[in-house]
Amino acid sequence: MKDQDSLSDLCFECNACSFCCSGAPGYVWLSRDDLDSLLDYLRIEQMAFVETFCRWVETGEGRTLSLLEKKTGKTTYDCIFLEQGKCSVYPARPLQCRTYPFWDEIVASKESWTRESHSCPGIGRGLLVPKKRIEDYLTERRNHRKLKYPL
Repeated sequence: MKDQDSLSDLCFECNACSFCCSGAPGYVWLSRDDLDSLLDYLRIEQMAFVETFCRWVETGEGRTLSLLEKKTGKTTYDCIFLEQGKCSVYPARPLQCRTYPFWDEIVASKESWTRESHSCPGIGRGLLVPKKRIEDYLTERRNHRKLKYPL
């Protein structure tokens, strides 16, 4: 949040509701570390993984690698790895997934945190997340380097 002391006032406990894995279309950007972790976890070759589970997205900065989504309704989508309401690659999930909801745009203000809580039932519940951990998540996200084409 703009007032960095406000970061120490944030509670979050994942309820495994899969909100962050489904709904409106979106992107899960992969870094080299994300990709390597998923390759290792799934014991799959890079080319097979990219062809099966990813898409290249033109971002204005070049083509960038994102996970695929599965269409589940007229306007709703699930992450390619969401199975029966759970992440099938949870131990190897990408940084973007591991750090939700501690993203700059969500913790930018009390209003944005509250707005996100209307969709994510884990926000505002559970124990206080240490300010240092939130700052570390934000730093990791800012330093996250999306994979560009070609790999």
